[in-house]
Amino acid sequence: MSENTTVLSASGPSDRHAHVPHGEWPSGVAPAVPTVAAEARPRQAAEPSETRAILLDAESRDEVPLDVIWHRLSSGRWRVVTQFTTDDRHYLVVKSQRAPHKQPEVELLLRTLLGERQKVVALDTELSPSTITTRLSSSLASMGFPPRPARVPILLVATAAVAAGRIGTPAARLTRATTPEGEFAILSTTRLDAHLRLILTPAEWLVARLLVDGLSHREIAARRGSTTRTVANQVASIFRKLEVSGRRELLLRAVTGHAQAAV
Repeated sequence: MSENTTVLSASGPSDRHAHVPHGEWPSGVAPAVPTVAAEARPRQAAEPSETRAILLDAESRDEVPLDVIWHRLSSGRWRVVTQFTTDDRHYLVVKSQRAPHKQPEVELLLRTLLGERQKVVALDTELSPSTITTRLSSSLASMGFPPRPARVPILLVATAAVAAGRIGTPAARLTRATTPEGEFAILSTTRLDAHLRLILTPAEWLVARLLVDGLSHREIAARRGSTTRTVANQVASIFRKLEVSGRRELLLRAVTGHAQAAV
């Protein structure tokens, strides 16, 4: 065990590494409840819940560069077990694995995550748009994300942007946790879209956050108590002000703007 790695028992934190007995996670005063979670799937007993992942993350002082996260996900060394957001942070919980699952098509993922339209990629690769969508879905699934290219999480876009040299090398907060089921890592960043509030109206800002979090127009309308038509009009205004044409471009605009604001 390195000098930066000690043990967190179920009774409370002593440093940044968590050793968690099967089915046991630290308890305490509940933090903010996640606002948007990943697509529901059965959770293994020894995986951290969102609330307990937030508790562990809050204790951490370690960091990992975003490009390292990208390379570990794309090489199969890490696989996402859940991803969610709160009002303040984006989270990924990943599991280490020795034998990688099917590896993603990295170049294809990078091109689409960094703003190239799927039709353009299809023409360039001489593949049909439906084949591109299928391969993107398969690549996301191999990383542990829901196989929905239209709803990729902003944190994945950020890791791709850093790996491709589009922005500098910001880091995510890192917490490691050991359970009988394996090694987990909790990764988090501050919200990468916070600066957009300076450009948008308060109502548009709230809609933009939900759009970034992966909600559909119908889901946003239900959350906001409005109509899908109102949401569509607000989204059109958001895209016009930010000079983007879709959600994926919105994510990239948020990521690059966050990097510029941090300089």
